[in-house]
Amino acid sequence: MSNKSISSTDIQINGMAGKNAPSSLDRPLVSIVIPAFNEGTMLPSTLAKVCRYMSSLEEQYRWEIVVVNDGSTDHTAKVADEFSKGQQEIRVAHHPRNRGLGHALRTGFECSLGRYVVVLDCDLSYAPEHVGQLLDRIQQTHATIVVASPYATGGRVSDVPENDRPFGSDAEAIARYWCERHAIPFLGEADIGHDAANR
Repeated sequence: MSNKSISSTDIQINGMAGKNAPSSLDRPLVSIVIPAFNEGTMLPSTLAKVCRYMSSLEEQYRWEIVVVNDGSTDHTAKVADEFSKGQQEIRVAHHPRNRGLGHALRTGFECSLGRYVVVLDCDLSYAPEHVGQLLDRIQQTHATIVVASPYATGGRVSDVPENDRPFGSDAEAIARYWCERHAIPFLGEADIGHDAANR
């Protein structure tokens, strides 16, 4: 495994990029960026699922996973490095301290070698299967960016784990839940913005 450092941003990158370096092969390279902060417990399962799914697309795409350990204080760094050993499709970038999601994404984008870059949350709030759908859509439309959203036409929220159930609800249900939990009266929805219906 080769280690390289980017001193200008003080980020350590572990992993190999040989097989997946840009080339003239017919199969475009897809980079999956996974930001991780204190996700040591969840990360192995997430990486296994993403690797399994991306392997199913290998007739169409080459792929790599870029994990960005955003200064985690748990065992995320160790878990990510261990998982990447012997798997040249996985690289790990380490922030020496927590910089927040925006910096983690920026690091992931800077480290990505792919023609297409897809971001997945470590908790897989979007299943790995969404990657194929996004890739199909970007190729069909020739768009620069495609976005998955449960709020788009045809979108939905499903398979929310029981411990996260309040957050699988609509906005009003979430607000009511938290107001009730903290004994705050729920006063209804606010109509904000500058459209024709809101004078």
